[in-house]
Amino acid sequence: AALYEDLSLDRQGFMNSYQQLGGKELSFNNLYDTQAAYSLVREFTQPATVIVKHNNPCGVSSSDDILNALQKSYYADRIAAFGGCVALNKALTKECAEFISSEYFEVVVAPEFENGAMDILSKIERLGIYVIAGDSAGTENEKPRSDLKRPWAVVSKHAGLSGVRLHDLRHTYASYGAGGGMGLP
Repeated sequence: AALYEDLSLDRQGFMNSYQQLGGKELSFNNLYDTQAAYSLVREFTQPATVIVKHNNPCGVSSSDDILNALQKSYYADRIAAFGGCVALNKALTKECAEFISSEYFEVVVAPEFENGAMDILSKIERLGIYVIAGDSAGTENEKPRSDLKRPWAVVSKHAGLSGVRLHDLRHTYASYGAGGGMGLP
Protein backbone atom coordinates (compact mmCIF):
# COMPACT_ATOMS: atom_id res chain seq x y z
CA ALA A 1 0.00 0.00 0.00
CA ALA A 2 1.08 3.59 -0.46
CA LEU A 3 0.10 6.94 0.97
CA TYR A 4 -0.21 9.69 -1.64
CA GLU A 5 0.06 13.40 -1.15
CA ASP A 6 -1.46 16.12 -3.29
CA LEU A 7 1.61 18.24 -3.99
CA SER A 8 -0.47 21.21 -5.10
CA LEU A 9 -1.25 21.73 -1.41
CA ASP A 10 2.47 22.21 -0.75
CA ARG A 11 2.85 25.34 -2.83
CA GLN A 12 6.04 26.43 -1.05
CA GLY A 13 7.73 23.08 -1.72
CA PHE A 14 8.29 22.42 1.97
CA MET A 15 8.32 18.63 1.62
CA ASN A 16 11.28 18.77 -0.76
CA SER A 17 13.23 21.66 0.73
CA TYR A 18 13.65 21.19 4.47
CA GLN A 19 16.98 19.98 5.82
CA GLN A 20 17.64 18.63 9.30
CA LEU A 21 20.44 20.43 11.12
CA GLY A 22 20.15 18.60 14.42
CA GLY A 23 18.01 16.86 17.00
CA LYS A 24 15.26 14.38 16.39
CA GLU A 25 13.64 13.45 13.10
CA LEU A 26 10.16 14.66 12.26
CA SER A 27 7.29 12.38 13.24
CA PHE A 28 4.16 12.31 11.08
CA ASN A 29 2.42 14.88 13.31
CA ASN A 30 5.55 17.04 13.54
CA LEU A 31 5.91 17.00 9.77
CA TYR A 32 2.41 18.34 9.18
CA ASP A 33 2.58 20.77 12.10
CA THR A 34 5.89 22.14 10.85
CA GLN A 35 4.65 22.39 7.29
CA ALA A 36 1.48 24.17 8.44
CA ALA A 37 3.45 26.56 10.64
CA TYR A 38 5.97 27.35 7.93
CA SER A 39 3.33 27.80 5.26
CA LEU A 40 1.54 30.33 7.47
CA VAL A 41 4.64 32.24 8.62
CA ARG A 42 5.71 32.73 5.00
CA GLU A 43 2.63 34.90 4.43
CA PHE A 44 4.29 37.69 6.43
CA THR A 45 6.91 40.09 5.10
CA GLN A 46 7.98 41.57 8.43
CA PRO A 47 9.56 39.33 11.09
CA ALA A 48 6.97 36.76 12.19
CA THR A 49 6.63 33.48 14.05
CA VAL A 50 3.97 30.78 14.16
CA ILE A 51 3.59 28.00 16.71
CA VAL A 52 1.45 25.00 15.70
CA LYS A 53 0.49 21.89 17.64
CA HIS A 54 -1.78 19.14 16.31
CA ASN A 55 -2.23 21.19 13.13
CA ASN A 56 -3.76 24.12 15.03
CA PRO A 57 -2.06 27.51 15.41
CA CYS A 58 -1.32 28.24 19.08
CA GLY A 59 0.25 31.61 18.41
CA VAL A 60 0.89 33.82 15.39
CA SER A 61 2.68 37.14 15.65
CA SER A 62 4.66 39.65 13.66
CA SER A 63 6.81 42.50 14.93
CA ASP A 64 9.75 44.65 13.95
CA ASP A 65 11.90 42.27 16.03
CA ILE A 66 11.90 38.47 15.55
CA LEU A 67 12.43 37.78 19.28
CA ASN A 68 9.43 39.96 20.15
CA ALA A 69 7.34 38.13 17.55
CA LEU A 70 8.42 34.77 19.03
CA GLN A 71 7.54 35.81 22.56
CA LYS A 72 4.17 37.19 21.50
CA SER A 73 3.38 33.96 19.63
CA TYR A 74 4.32 31.88 22.64
CA TYR A 75 2.40 33.93 25.19
CA ALA A 76 -0.72 33.99 23.03
CA ASP A 77 -1.36 30.47 24.43
CA ARG A 78 1.68 29.07 26.21
CA ILE A 79 -0.24 26.01 27.41
CA ALA A 80 -1.23 24.96 23.88
CA ALA A 81 2.25 25.83 22.58
CA PHE A 82 3.85 23.27 24.93
CA GLY A 83 5.59 20.72 22.67
CA GLY A 84 4.62 22.60 19.52
CA CYS A 85 6.46 23.39 16.30
CA VAL A 86 7.91 26.88 15.90
CA ALA A 87 8.41 28.48 12.49
CA LEU A 88 10.19 31.76 11.83
CA ASN A 89 10.27 33.65 8.55
CA LYS A 90 13.57 35.40 9.28
CA ALA A 91 16.92 34.25 10.65
CA LEU A 92 16.75 32.64 14.09
CA THR A 93 18.90 34.77 16.39
CA LYS A 94 20.92 33.74 19.41
CA GLU A 95 18.30 35.47 21.59
CA CYS A 96 15.52 33.44 19.96
CA ALA A 97 17.54 30.27 20.55
CA GLU A 98 17.87 31.16 24.24
CA PHE A 99 14.11 31.70 24.51
CA ILE A 100 13.35 28.44 22.69
CA SER A 101 15.75 26.56 24.99
CA SER A 102 13.92 27.89 28.06
CA GLU A 103 10.57 26.39 26.96
CA TYR A 104 9.51 23.00 25.57
CA PHE A 105 9.17 22.79 21.80
CA GLU A 106 9.59 19.73 19.58
CA VAL A 107 10.61 21.42 16.31
CA VAL A 108 12.01 24.72 15.14
CA VAL A 109 12.28 25.70 11.48
CA ALA A 110 13.72 28.88 9.98
CA PRO A 111 15.24 30.05 6.70
CA GLU A 112 18.61 30.50 8.44
CA PHE A 113 20.31 30.49 11.84
CA GLU A 114 22.57 33.31 13.05
CA ASN A 115 25.95 32.70 14.69
CA GLY A 116 25.62 31.21 18.14
CA ALA A 117 22.03 30.05 17.71
CA MET A 118 22.94 26.50 16.69
CA ASP A 119 25.33 26.20 19.64
CA ILE A 120 22.39 26.76 21.98
CA LEU A 121 19.78 24.73 20.10
CA SER A 122 21.99 21.71 19.45
CA LYS A 123 22.22 21.11 23.21
CA ILE A 124 18.46 20.37 23.31
CA GLU A 125 18.25 16.67 22.55
CA ARG A 126 14.45 16.57 22.13
CA LEU A 127 14.35 19.46 19.61
CA GLY A 128 14.31 18.87 15.88
CA ILE A 129 16.14 21.72 14.13
CA TYR A 130 15.36 22.37 10.47
CA VAL A 131 16.29 24.90 7.83
CA ILE A 132 14.43 25.52 4.60
CA ALA A 133 16.97 25.28 1.77
CA GLY A 134 16.98 28.17 -0.69
CA ASP A 135 13.97 29.85 0.91
CA SER A 136 12.88 33.41 0.33
CA ALA A 137 10.20 33.76 2.98
CA GLY A 138 7.66 36.50 2.67
CA THR A 139 8.01 37.00 -1.08
CA GLU A 140 5.15 37.59 -3.45
CA ASN A 141 6.48 35.50 -6.34
CA GLU A 142 4.45 32.36 -5.63
CA LYS A 143 1.88 31.18 -8.14
CA PRO A 144 -1.73 31.51 -7.07
CA ARG A 145 -3.47 28.19 -6.46
CA SER A 146 -5.61 28.50 -9.59
CA ASP A 147 -2.43 28.22 -11.70
CA LEU A 148 -1.27 25.00 -10.08
CA LYS A 149 -1.74 21.59 -11.58
CA ARG A 150 -2.67 18.78 -9.20
CA PRO A 151 0.39 16.49 -9.14
CA TRP A 152 0.37 13.50 -6.80
CA ALA A 153 3.39 11.74 -5.35
CA VAL A 154 3.96 8.67 -3.20
CA VAL A 155 5.20 9.85 0.19
CA SER A 156 5.12 6.56 2.10
CA LYS A 157 5.04 2.88 1.29
CA HIS A 158 4.28 0.69 4.22
CA ALA A 159 2.61 -2.66 4.66
CA GLY A 160 0.63 -1.22 7.59
CA LEU A 161 -1.23 1.12 5.24
CA SER A 162 -3.02 -1.63 3.35
CA GLY A 163 -6.28 -1.10 5.28
CA VAL A 164 -6.19 2.71 5.15
CA ARG A 165 -8.74 4.45 2.95
CA LEU A 166 -8.80 8.09 1.89
CA HIS A 167 -11.86 8.52 4.11
CA ASP A 168 -9.71 7.49 7.12
CA LEU A 169 -7.30 10.33 6.35
CA ARG A 170 -9.95 12.98 5.68
CA HIS A 171 -9.37 14.95 8.88
CA THR A 172 -5.63 15.21 8.29
CA TYR A 173 -6.13 16.06 4.64
CA ALA A 174 -8.97 18.48 5.29
CA SER A 175 -7.08 20.23 8.09
CA TYR A 176 -4.03 20.55 5.90
CA GLY A 177 -6.00 21.63 2.87
CA ALA A 178 -8.29 24.03 4.69
CA GLY A 179 -5.68 26.80 4.74
CA GLY A 180 -5.69 26.92 0.97
CA GLY A 181 -9.45 26.61 0.60
CA MET A 182 -9.21 23.03 -0.62
CA GLY A 183 -10.97 20.03 0.82
CA LEU A 184 -11.45 16.45 -0.15
CA PRO A 185 -12.16 15.88 -3.84
